[in-house]
Amino acid sequence: QNTCRLIAIVGMVGIGKTTLARKIYHNISTGEDEVFNIKIWIRFSKDLSSLTMWSDRDSRKEDATKAQLQQLGTEIAKKKFFLVIDDVWTENIWETLLEGPLQHGNHGSKVILTTRHKHVAKRIGAGHIHYVRRMNGVDAWRLLCQRASVSQSDEEELRDIGDKIVKKCDGLPLAIRSIGRTLRGREPTRHDWENAWRTAFQDLSPEEQYIINLSFQDLPSYMRQCLLYCSILPEGHSIKKRYITWHWISEGFIEKKKKST
Repeated sequence: QNTCRLIAIVGMVGIGKTTLARKIYHNISTGEDEVFNIKIWIRFSKDLSSLTMWSDRDSRKEDATKAQLQQLGTEIAKKKFFLVIDDVWTENIWETLLEGPLQHGNHGSKVILTTRHKHVAKRIGAGHIHYVRRMNGVDAWRLLCQRASVSQSDEEELRDIGDKIVKKCDGLPLAIRSIGRTLRGREPTRHDWENAWRTAFQDLSPEEQYIINLSFQDLPSYMRQCLLYCSILPEGHSIKKRYITWHWISEGFIEKKKKST
């Protein structure tokens, strides 16, 4: 019988998986009279060579994976623990690295992992998978106003162009926060907001660039070629699906699959 129950939070990059896990983590109380004795947050590097770990008892620490896993096993030994594993890329993390150390904890422990890959959650054996959906238009608009520090008196004047910005962000909180941060340093005028709508995502923070780069590196090679091909098109060019698909085919990026009988 497994020591702990595994719950997965699944969704695309920028959808808010880590934010949701962080809210759950901070709402968990620990102690002798609480449900859990200890709570820990961990995150592996992409190549699994290092592990960042912190808990309600110790400060953030990054070290070699082997040393950190030994520390993790010691921390949770004979305790009912709550563990968050953030941004899991491969199911190998569970089978080869975590399954052993986590057996030291007591029954009733809980593990939450965040991943952008549904198949990772299933192969690891998550007992429950929660899919994070895109924000609806109303919530996305409220988040944009909050991040851009828009007053209620300016909301009505900016609502139509704000809806265009929200639509361009496609319901992704990370994208909305990025544009909201840019708008916060500008005057709440239609001119500045229309300019932000036209030039959206040209002023990304290092964290946002890092997340996008990780997503790009995770793509299959043929999909990277397709995406990179789009960079030769003029800035602001409207890309039609049929148009770009035929170009990908002509370049040999997409091959016709033979039907199996």
